[in-house]
Amino acid sequence: MVDPGGLMDPRLKRSVEGKKRRLDACRPFPPAVVRKLDEQFALEWTRDSNAMEGNTLSLRETELVMLRGLTVGGKSLREHFEVVNHAKAIQELNSFVEKNADFSEEFVLRLHRSILANIGKRWMTSREAVEEYAENRGAKKGP
Repeated sequence: MVDPGGLMDPRLKRSVEGKKRRLDACRPFPPAVVRKLDEQFALEWTRDSNAMEGNTLSLRETELVMLRGLTVGGKSLREHFEVVNHAKAIQELNSFVEKNADFSEEFVLRLHRSILANIGKRWMTSREAVEEYAENRGAKKGP
């Protein structure tokens, strides 16, 4: 296990390495297990990412919206779109990786448009709009 700068506690590092060896011994995983892990990862990523932006859907509610196409009473349409859009962006990202496509600004903008579809149209159009959106959210401009 790589530990740049040796910052990880040695006991924790040994524990993680042992768990990694046990996990690797189970490889290759059956396709059904890989699908379930992918689904759970996408679900938790979507929930956590949206929660950072103020979305109040629980993990269970996010699952109902994302995997079953249901709506949750008392929650805003925006919160539902955030889940649907994030899930779509993950699918686009996975497709991009599978194709081994070239990373580009256009790809980043396409993901950004997917995430903000039906939510923030004014922020979806160009690099300048994305930069303005980021600045309004408190992000600092890069070098």
